[in-house]
Amino acid sequence: MRQYPYNATGTIFPNPGFVPTGYQYMYYMPVALGNYKFIFSGTDKVFLKDIQTTLVARNELQSFYLVESPDAVDAYRIVKVPEEYQGTPGKVRIRIVHLGSDSQNLMVKQLDATGNLKTAGLPQDLAFGSFSGYTEIDTVGAARNSGNVILKISETNAPNNVILSAAVPAEPNGSFVVLIQGFRQTTSRRILTGHNADGSPVYETLTVQPNFRANLRRSY
Repeated sequence: MRQYPYNATGTIFPNPGFVPTGYQYMYYMPVALGNYKFIFSGTDKVFLKDIQTTLVARNELQSFYLVESPDAVDAYRIVKVPEEYQGTPGKVRIRIVHLGSDSQNLMVKQLDATGNLKTAGLPQDLAFGSFSGYTEIDTVGAARNSGNVILKISETNAPNNVILSAAVPAEPNGSFVVLIQGFRQTTSRRILTGHNADGSPVYETLTVQPNFRANLRRSY
């Protein structure tokens, strides 16, 4: 019956003032090793999706992201990302998680201080529902861009059309997760809101305006 995170800020702190500007730290719910089912629900505990997972190693970390699936207007998907709690001295580590439901495979480039775009170590064909490994970037050069690593994100089939930018703090020994989320186009979704007395589902159809974005989390 435990819920996690504890509140709407997405952290263990109820006061949003504790959340660093620009990104949120990742916190984990400690549980014993073993087999688990995690259940995502909506308003009034309406079931949305569940996932089964196994924890087999001490200090093993996993993150679960619930996202609207493109498979159907009322479908959801849970993306499981094995996480790492570590950093690299003198470098910032960056990982990309693709949760943009109506975007194609993505490619990521780094904008350096001279205006050139670099692709080394960054994903170039990242599919929806997948994630990259961590890329280590030297913070000395990155810090010239107002203290940030600047990422330019395009769809793989249109590499010159930048659809999103993200600024990651070039903090040595830090690790960050860039979440690509939302819809690029106006989208209709059917939301399960409850059930009738006979058990049949009750749905509400909503129109979601374009809200494609990059959210930043710090994992170390």
